[in-house]
Amino acid sequence: MSDIVVKDAIIFITDANRERGIGRALVEEAIKRGAKKVYATARDVSQLDSLSSQYPGIVVPLRLDVTSKDEINKVAQMADDTQILINNSGFAGYCGICFNHDEQAAKQELNVNYFGTLNLIRAFCKTLIKNKNAA
Repeated sequence: MSDIVVKDAIIFITDANRERGIGRALVEEAIKRGAKKVYATARDVSQLDSLSSQYPGIVVPLRLDVTSKDEINKVAQMADDTQILINNSGFAGYCGICFNHDEQAAKQELNVNYFGTLNLIRAFCKTLIKNKNAA
């Protein structure tokens, strides 16, 4: 995040729910660097209560399952002032093609890590272009 101008920016960060997770650390670092607003997402929005109460008026908790195009489009409309998108969501459950092949885990990895990221970029593309000089 050091090369990105965060001061006074409006940032959207996926998967910020884990107490010691990368998403939460990204939210806290963005706030430390002066972000005006941070949209923090999780499938279970109640897991963001501590963040939103610790940083009232700055952290905006949103429910988001990155495997749902409908939810992605909904939050993209709600967060139409976003200037920086951080796709932090990830899933690692597939153990390789030769050993312990688990097709469902492989599909989940693709749905979260590839399609979720792609669909978020597509949903926010026009918003990011519109807001690129607003910071």
